[in-house]
Amino acid sequence: MKVAELLKTRGNIAAPVHPAITIREVAQRFHRENVGAVLVKDDDGTLDGIVTERDVTNGIATYGNKLLDLPASSLATTAVYSCALNDNITDVARAMAERRLHHVAVRDGGRLLDVISILEVLEDRLADRRRVVRALYGMATVTH
Repeated sequence: MKVAELLKTRGNIAAPVHPAITIREVAQRFHRENVGAVLVKDDDGTLDGIVTERDVTNGIATYGNKLLDLPASSLATTAVYSCALNDNITDVARAMAERRLHHVAVRDGGRLLDVISILEVLEDRLADRRRVVRALYGMATVTH
């Protein structure tokens, strides 16, 4: 399966957040939208980075009570790893494992569109393995 197909099965694309919104607002968005990462883009659509649940957790250890009032840009990871819409999910899963990433940005050419999670990637890989097992089982029962 390609990344584009995974995004189609999931539905809506996650909207980016502005660099000036607070980490409190980012955390509320995580909760409200049941997501674990958001892209941080400025007014002209330039990517400032990505904020993940792990960034927020590490931020608590670093900034303590002050964290929630800091802007998203202060916590955003600026070296954003991304995959393309036409990338194979197997390759994305391998890259995520090698880099120990829980979230990957998805790009369409030079434009960053969305974020996919390791859970979504693993669910796809598991569904693919189940399809293979069913096919093999079907072939085995036909020949015997």
